[in-house]
Amino acid sequence: MPQSPRRCPACGFDHRSVGPADAAAAARSFPRRFRGLLVRPDEDDPAIVHRSPGPGEASALDHAAAAAHGMAAAARSLTQVQVHDGVGVDLGPDPGDGRVAGEARRQSLEDVLGQVTQAAGDLADAIESVHGDAWARTGLLPGAGEVHALDIARAGVHAGSHQLRVAERVLSRARLLPR
Repeated sequence: MPQSPRRCPACGFDHRSVGPADAAAAARSFPRRFRGLLVRPDEDDPAIVHRSPGPGEASALDHAAAAAHGMAAAARSLTQVQVHDGVGVDLGPDPGDGRVAGEARRQSLEDVLGQVTQAAGDLADAIESVHGDAWARTGLLPGAGEVHALDIARAGVHAGSHQLRVAERVLSRARLLPR
């Protein structure tokens, strides 16, 4: 949940350590970081980004698509709470729960990177549009109760950070597999 009192056990993200300015800067960094990970001029197997390291596991590109989905959901939710305090919000699945759909199976690398770029920009813009007391505005997360605007921003950054870390590990494992 966005208000987690501890670090994410899978990626090390600590919600408490991210303020509004940090969140916006982190969101703006994700397109470059995902591109740097997924587009490697030294890579002799460009299809590796689509490769799953094991049965039922998501590919690195799936994790990038999941990051875009989580950041886009957080951007929409953050915008909603600025318009309507106490509105219902949806942040998508918590990245720490390990579920990632095969969202990128039929998409090109450039399409997914475009989604990451759009979602990260929307998230950063939404974060930068919040000022002062507006950070205390709230939304209602189904089954979890009230979340503040800052919690929503942090959840979006966690989605990007978490999926980036997992995509790094997936690529490392996929490189060890026979083609």
